[in-house]
Amino acid sequence: WHRLCADWYEIKLANGKNFAASFMVGFHLARAVDYKTTDVEIVQRTLSALEVMAELAQRCYAFRPAVVYLQRACAILDATGLSDVLQERTLKILQTMAPLTLIVCGAGSVEATIAYQGLRQLVPESGTL
Repeated sequence: WHRLCADWYEIKLANGKNFAASFMVGFHLARAVDYKTTDVEIVQRTLSALEVMAELAQRCYAFRPAVVYLQRACAILDATGLSDVLQERTLKILQTMAPLTLIVCGAGSVEATIAYQGLRQLVPESGTL
């Protein structure tokens, strides 16, 4: 049901400029993901929608909701077991989320520590954050 709603919003309303439609697509796609799915396409669509939602929230200086959307994306990657397959996507999400966790939760918070530890695991030792 949620996937059908997301498809409808994408086709009829989401033209990249409709703020509410972008949130509705993300909401319904996030609900449509079955954590046992290995369908990379639906996971990719859901991650894209959550990233758009986080970006829109950041533009409105709503950093806490942006962190929540990105945490949801990370949870989907972990639960589906696709974080290794979509490693670059995971890295991009963590690179966006880590600084926001510092703003929202503060340095030394559990959320910031987890985000930066996740980045450390993905970035080679020769790389920099």
